[in-house]
Amino acid sequence: MKKYYLLASLPPLSFVYSEQPAVSIQKFWHGVLSENASISELVQSILLQQDIANMEKIANGYNPTFCGTIPLDKIQKAKNDTTVLRDDLPQNIWQNLSFEKWQSRIWLTLLNYQKELASKYNSCAKEWLEWEVGLRKHIANTRSESLGQSLSGNLLVKALENDSFYDYQKITADYNKQSSPLESEKLLDQERWKFADSLAVPYSFSDDEIVVYAIKLLILERWWAISQSQIDIFEKVANG
Repeated sequence: MKKYYLLASLPPLSFVYSEQPAVSIQKFWHGVLSENASISELVQSILLQQDIANMEKIANGYNPTFCGTIPLDKIQKAKNDTTVLRDDLPQNIWQNLSFEKWQSRIWLTLLNYQKELASKYNSCAKEWLEWEVGLRKHIANTRSESLGQSLSGNLLVKALENDSFYDYQKITADYNKQSSPLESEKLLDQERWKFADSLAVPYSFSDDEIVVYAIKLLILERWWAISQSQIDIFEKVANG
């Protein structure tokens, strides 16, 4: 019943690049905590993507625009004392946190944590993570081949030792046809949106619907942040 009230209270989401999402990640997260605590740790693992992105921005001298599950002022304080985030992060992620020298392996730690919870709850998040990491690896492979580089030390290779069974050839072809890096990123997020849509039955009021909502909200917040940013267009794509 709690899932019904949560999902019924959430506004529908549409993939519009430059409009503020109808609900913020923080408000959605508070709704999950108050109405559906049974899968709150799974939803948090997905939304932590925004929090970790905010931490990376702050560590690299940027000011993030929107918060995830953790208030931005709290993350700013953590630059001087990471213990303030001890209760907000899974232990293994918190242990890898350093603002003085950002550790990229924290993303791999987050991915492994997400996979663990996706399996624990038998969630559609399992399919999402496999598809998403496969897409990232495929695009990275395409880029590296065009530059004559190797992916042997790339974290994506370590994250997905075996090739995904999903076919990304058409996405890659369409990606390469776009007129700018920003348009290419839009295309990828359109594909992410479509795949997320396939993971849950609309109005089924299931746990998977909540997971898909979280995934879509991350996509929308990213593009709203990009549209509001004043930094160079290439940095928007890299840090959005």
